[in-house]
Amino acid sequence: MPKVSIIMPVYNGEKYIDKSLGSLINQTLNDIEIICINDCSTDNSLNILQEYASKDSRIKIINSEINQGQSLSKNIAIKQAGGEFLMFLDQDDWYELNACELCYNQAIKNNNDIVMFDFNDYYIETNTFKKNNYRIDGLREQINNPQIKLYELKHDFIRNGYAWCYCYKKDLIINNNILFPDINRFVDDVPFYINAIVNANTISIIDIALYNYRINPNSITLTRPDLWYEHFQARKEGYNYIINSKHAKEFIYPYLIYCIRGITYWFERYDREKTKYQKEYYIRMHNMFNFINNNYNISSIKDYIQYKKFKRIVKEDWTKYQIRCFTKQIFSIINSYDGKHKVFTILGIKLSVKRK
Repeated sequence: MPKVSIIMPVYNGEKYIDKSLGSLINQTLNDIEIICINDCSTDNSLNILQEYASKDSRIKIINSEINQGQSLSKNIAIKQAGGEFLMFLDQDDWYELNACELCYNQAIKNNNDIVMFDFNDYYIETNTFKKNNYRIDGLREQINNPQIKLYELKHDFIRNGYAWCYCYKKDLIINNNILFPDINRFVDDVPFYINAIVNANTISIIDIALYNYRINPNSITLTRPDLWYEHFQARKEGYNYIINSKHAKEFIYPYLIYCIRGITYWFERYDREKTKYQKEYYIRMHNMFNFINNNYNISSIKDYIQYKKFKRIVKEDWTKYQIRCFTKQIFSIINSYDGKHKVFTILGIKLSVKRK
């Protein structure tokens, strides 16, 4: 049995998979299994995979006969994986060479169901790296705890829904039937990740960037605003996993913080870019926030969210929101981004006045 199975879905990835596969075959932990799911690529991806597999017996290729999308591809690989632990790699990203060894050794030493680790954001356009600390900062006080029980923690430890910056015990995934959504989705990580953490007994943290996440301006997340509704679907699925778990009481408020922050962030983005889905998104957000407000004591987490904005969205339907935005365009007083000026808008004319 391999110690770790790494799952990598591939679709038209010929531009990047040399880098991705190179980071896998050169791992310092030799006892691994590399499962590549070719999802009907129309470029040279399959030939590249086959060339690598001919030289490295640890590489297993699953060649799909029909295009299924990442979610179903990863589910197929999970069921065929033979490793004690599972890790995931997107085709355009790559691991540090000691990633599997560090994760496996720590999981075994601490008897963890999940080991989480940092990652670098890699910016293609500038060829620069930046360590992303935001997610682990929510657990900063637990860094040295070898057996973190998330259900014993307070608010703000769920800060994103990525599935690929963790090492999972396979028994955790199989025994709890934790899979990605059974339809092709681009927001597929959130339900998987939430289902995993609510079922995990203990986790631990490696405060080292072991994953390199390529910030691609052409990624589906950034170029398909028409898939806006998936933000809500994914979070609803995560919500259902939580309320049906034995730790629902402990997880619900950290999850609500995550949902409110994420939904607000994406609306602000759609609003700023003036996409045609702005109205539909706002209506869905307004309804979602009303449900949360009517069923939970949101004042108990007001220090973790933009509470005034949340309450305003609860009160304002789309028409009222539009009226307020129009009024703001005519007359408003706000602080500048640098905090050194007041910006007055009078009849659409902006005036900047230095603050005393």
